[in-house]
Amino acid sequence: MSWRLCFHQRCYLYQAFDEGGSVLYVGISSQPQARIKEHKRKSPWSRVAVRFEIKCVGNRFDAMREERAAIEKHRPPFNLSLNPRYSRSGYKYFEASL
Repeated sequence: MSWRLCFHQRCYLYQAFDEGGSVLYVGISSQPQARIKEHKRKSPWSRVAVRFEIKCVGNRFDAMREERAAIEKHRPPFNLSLNPRYSRSGYKYFEASL
């Protein structure tokens, strides 16, 4: 797929939430269901995610803009990039079970 086509295809913003309704992770994808399935297989934080929300946001540029805004607003503990306050804060979810 060419770079130009990638930025014009439909893209989605997805968010993972814990049982208290806090945002754990924010991401974007052109295939959000497949990406969430991959997170469930590979991401340790998916064990504490109880709900995912998916929102169609238009093209890739729009999705990137919304992703940045959501990360700045919610400061999800498992987003490493775009999160200036990230300091392994997500590990509090696992310390309780140790």
